[in-house]
Amino acid sequence: MAADGQPYDVAESNHFLAKEFLEQTWNHLCDCREEENVDWRGQPVLNLEQMAGHWKNLGVPDSIGPTPLASEMDEEQITWPEWSSILSGGDTRPNLDIERSQISSTSIDRTWDVDSIFSWASCLSINRGLYVSYHPPISRNISSNVHLSHHDKALHLIPHLRIGSGRQSPQFGVYVFFPGMAHVCRTTSYLTDDERRLWIDRLFLPAIRRSCPPDVLQHHPRSFDDVKSKAHSRRRELCSGIVQSNIDMHHYLPQEYLEAIWRYMTESTEDPGLVKFRGMFIVVSAKNIKLEARSSTFHECRSKITTHLHQVLGWSKADLSRTWIDVGVEDTATHGSSTFLFKSRCLEPWIGSLRHSRQAPLVSSEEFNWNLTGQAGSARAETRKTHPLRRGGIAYAQRYNVNKELFATAAKRDQGLFGEPQLEGLTCPPSLLDAWIVAARQYRSAGVATASKAAPQLKRLRKAFESMKARIRHALDASTQTSFGVREEYRISWKLFMAINPSTAQPSGNHRPYWVLPTAHVNNFMRWEFNRWLSAIDFVRARGSRRDADWEVHQRNMIMATILLRSLKASVNCHHVARRSQMFKGQYVSRQGKRLRGLDFERTMHQTGLAWLPRELFNWSDFHLHDNLVASTTFTFNGLQCVFRNWRDVNLFSRDRMNYLGTFDRMRKMIYRHLALQVIRQTYTAPDTDPESEQHDAECWQGYHGLSHDVLSGLLGEPPCLSRVRKGKHSLGNTYSERVKGLFNWDDGIPRTFWDHCYYRQLCRKFYTSISNHIGVGDAIEWKSSLGTEALRYFWIIPHYDRHSLFTRIPRKADRPAATRPFISGLYQWRTLDTHMNLCREGRWLFGGDMYLRGRPNSLVWQNESGCNDNDDFPEFDASTYEIDFGCSVPFTRIPGVIEAGFKASWRPSAFTDPKILAHYKTAHKCLAQGIGDPLCDLLMMVVLTIASSTVTPALPMHRCDFEDGPRKTPELLAATLTTRMLWFLYPEWFPWEGDRGLVLSVPEMVKKMDYRTERSEQSNSL
Repeated sequence: MAADGQPYDVAESNHFLAKEFLEQTWNHLCDCREEENVDWRGQPVLNLEQMAGHWKNLGVPDSIGPTPLASEMDEEQITWPEWSSILSGGDTRPNLDIERSQISSTSIDRTWDVDSIFSWASCLSINRGLYVSYHPPISRNISSNVHLSHHDKALHLIPHLRIGSGRQSPQFGVYVFFPGMAHVCRTTSYLTDDERRLWIDRLFLPAIRRSCPPDVLQHHPRSFDDVKSKAHSRRRELCSGIVQSNIDMHHYLPQEYLEAIWRYMTESTEDPGLVKFRGMFIVVSAKNIKLEARSSTFHECRSKITTHLHQVLGWSKADLSRTWIDVGVEDTATHGSSTFLFKSRCLEPWIGSLRHSRQAPLVSSEEFNWNLTGQAGSARAETRKTHPLRRGGIAYAQRYNVNKELFATAAKRDQGLFGEPQLEGLTCPPSLLDAWIVAARQYRSAGVATASKAAPQLKRLRKAFESMKARIRHALDASTQTSFGVREEYRISWKLFMAINPSTAQPSGNHRPYWVLPTAHVNNFMRWEFNRWLSAIDFVRARGSRRDADWEVHQRNMIMATILLRSLKASVNCHHVARRSQMFKGQYVSRQGKRLRGLDFERTMHQTGLAWLPRELFNWSDFHLHDNLVASTTFTFNGLQCVFRNWRDVNLFSRDRMNYLGTFDRMRKMIYRHLALQVIRQTYTAPDTDPESEQHDAECWQGYHGLSHDVLSGLLGEPPCLSRVRKGKHSLGNTYSERVKGLFNWDDGIPRTFWDHCYYRQLCRKFYTSISNHIGVGDAIEWKSSLGTEALRYFWIIPHYDRHSLFTRIPRKADRPAATRPFISGLYQWRTLDTHMNLCREGRWLFGGDMYLRGRPNSLVWQNESGCNDNDDFPEFDASTYEIDFGCSVPFTRIPGVIEAGFKASWRPSAFTDPKILAHYKTAHKCLAQGIGDPLCDLLMMVVLTIASSTVTPALPMHRCDFEDGPRKTPELLAATLTTRMLWFLYPEWFPWEGDRGLVLSVPEMVKKMDYRTERSEQSNSL
């Protein structure tokens, strides 16, 4: 109650509370308890300059400096430091104490300014003339949170359009907001082309035509399509090259017509076709104008800004009850080159002073760490709508170091240095990026993606990375003699702005809430703090660029690059590390309930004053995250993957990449084994010996040891015939390795008339197609080219083939008899400096002539395989794989019983009465009998027997690509139907396609009647 017994006015009470809070805060320093006698646990304590020297003494390269890239230097020139001491602190982790770098005394200058203004306006005539932008870029919209709202909807989330700027106030953007378009399902705040067309053709241009004379109209566009075509003209019509940006054209509207234009537009929104524009309102906004009203006192600053607003704007049109101003206070050193940094321990009580109460703080706040240190930083806080300070006129407050703007740009959507997520793919190999491109279908020709798409993108990433390092170097080198202060800002209402009266006296208090440090020391610390992360990234890049780097190395490199880049980004941009559990916490639980490991920056910043990587998470000798901890972190999914729209498929491909590589190897071994089987069975001609007897090695007979002189000698009982290859250029290959590759090629122009149908060659093409469809053409081509190279370790002799036959007949000569199964031998050229024999080195293989390598090649048995079945054509599957017993030997020598019974059932007169259908099934039966022995026909019958023996008949619904449980069908009739359908495409020449062939029904007519007849047969069988 007031002194006179009358109740307080709540609004005035809140206003008075906000006014008192600002005046007391500005007139006071800090009274928090400063930390004394900090226990550093006996570890060395360093100031900023000493910590920079510590990293420099450890051998950290100056990656920011103009030195050549490590990836472009010879490996002998690179000497990398001990990463454990640099990134994790080593065994004696040093502590950082910023207070030890503080300057004892310096004079401070305090200035006042206004940084931003947001004001609702009643009419467009608030501008003294308007430059209209008919096709403004979306980037000019208000995209970040401005901590203001309209009817409980955040202002930046309401769809809006920047329509231009004033003639006398170019720094003020004019925005029109459309609350009628905002709804829960809408996730964007920009207008679509259809909405812009409606805005211009139905609302804006009609208002101009109604209000302006012809001499003004003639200078404005006629329609939205006219505007759009002109805006895109530079990008679409330029012949000299590609221009990415559109033209943002502006057309002037004099002030005298603006009021009539806005009145007509608001009246036109009553039209049912323009209902979405009802309730639209105008906001004028200016940002980064702090230097225009900068003053030594608040009163002088307020006088300057009010005078300026009345000069450049029709301020009477502003809605002062919804006008908000950012008032800033800066403390800067008056002489010398000093840098001020807010103390982290002083930011906590400042945030506490903004809270309403302990039980209901009504404030959301964030604290930011300066360059991953624990003692300096910045903070910001936003008051809730029910907070008395908010109702009194304080919406938002922040304290930050001006030093953080050292690397900032004026770009509105600047993500900060190293903020582009694609940079985390800096160490991604081109083949993997191609696979991601295919998986995400980012390109129109994604099905034929090759390294031509990945290489330019990776080159752009490397170029952007180097440009960001250069920006840091130039900023640090040029600012050593500059002073940087600290800044405190409050977003307050116009009423509060006009009412506050801060004291002009010097602020009082126990101590300043910020450190006063030499700029040279601060910049030097920043340089080497960044260098320790950048040099580690350069090392990972250099390691990934080596030719002998395998997939395991690339996988480890990408994880390390992600960790290092995120740490670097948090340091350079002074991020709110506590918001990222993967970096701040040592252990945490994800939203899905999974327990995960983090980088534990919270503990190291609290204990040592600086962020260090945890020693136990990494293998420091090989510099990678421990393999057994990879699954318990979130660093396997990097920023380059999330750029793709279909990032889930990209992530799935990356997780399964190791399985793919193992599958590729198993595919190759399967092909090699069937090639060896083809040659052995074609060469084995001795009728009086048993290939399964104990004197023959079972694995050699089954092709598991490839081909060599000793293998064939043991199987045949006599040495194979070796032939000499004709010297000089030859279409089949000039070297032994090229001859081996010729066994697997199919697109080199060689016909291979009588051996192209061999089963191992069919497997080559089938596997190539499968890899192309499911993984990518780039991987398929790479796998195909590896067939010949990897085969060298398994094939020390090969058939002497020509363009038509797998074996060339060698005529009888004086010194040797005729040979029907000749072979070519290969010799591996051993060198004295070699420490081991790498049989895959193509340049080491020579034609052997009569000489050959002794012994057996490497085994083709898969390492996880416990045994193999003699009749199994695919022995490389794991032993845990289920087996299907077809009831007969494979390859098939006769038609299986189930399929035979199905054809006999289809011939019964009770099943089908149409003789043409009967004749069609008889033709299919005869075709199948003739195809016995063809590997593709064997595969057909395997598929039919598998489906017919299933307990549930699979069905494929329309417009679906996966099977579902279908109604149970009679196995015999189902087998006959499936066999007939597949035979149409396996042997199309057996069946009539254009029309009936005698008594045989054509395929199109058979398709129409087959399902109907099969259904009738099922019904009769069930009865």
